[in-house]
Amino acid sequence: MSERKILQAWEHYDAHFTPETTDLSIAQVRQRLGAVFCPGPYYFYVFDFSTKVFDLVSNEVESMLGVSVDEFNVPTFLARIHPDDMMFVSQCEMTAGQFLFQEIPTGDMLKYKVTYAARVKFADGNYRMILHQAMGLTMDESGRLGKVLAVHSDISHMNPGNPYTMSFLGIAGAESRVGVDPRSNGKKGKKSLLTDRETEVLRLLAEGLSAPNIARELDLAEPTIRKHRENILKKTKTKNTAHLIAFAVRNGII
Repeated sequence: MSERKILQAWEHYDAHFTPETTDLSIAQVRQRLGAVFCPGPYYFYVFDFSTKVFDLVSNEVESMLGVSVDEFNVPTFLARIHPDDMMFVSQCEMTAGQFLFQEIPTGDMLKYKVTYAARVKFADGNYRMILHQAMGLTMDESGRLGKVLAVHSDISHMNPGNPYTMSFLGIAGAESRVGVDPRSNGKKGKKSLLTDRETEVLRLLAEGLSAPNIARELDLAEPTIRKHRENILKKTKTKNTAHLIAFAVRNGII
């Protein structure tokens, strides 16, 4: 059963998960949400690897998936993943473990956001593409991962398709890896097309900020922001901001 393969991916790396649970407030979680780009309606939850359960589930899960906060659990969510995407999701989870636990220094685990897209059944019974973004929240003194924040955004309005790749996006100056193919054991992948500053500008553009507002946010001159936007469009071979944002979501750049 494909659902079982996702659980097996977690079990494969069980030694890297802490057996100790940590209390987190909703305020702490929402603060971490600042590193997440939400291009559409979204819900979020915290997954505790010590107990293998969801907690701190946002109320939006009910309006989007038609599942109450109390009923939202691992089996319920896995059952809503499109059958044709189930294997891909399990491969992504396995590849995420490989990257976080084997390819980067232990201390860098909380500096990365894992992203990929998959189809999930919504409250109206239709499958829609969601952007899955997950990042570590806690780890113990031995460097074992504890709780993870996951955000699922509805990106079906962007008609993105699914490239069936994933990305590991550096949050705190860590080097990103995009376009990773989990079906090839994560061996493929490349550095981001954009510099850290360009990625920052792109993220603020995607949030709807104008060039003057981005300049104030980053304490840069407005012409500098416009030049960054021009360079980003050239590098991504996109024609305008809307096309750029769709490209960035589809290719796991933000």
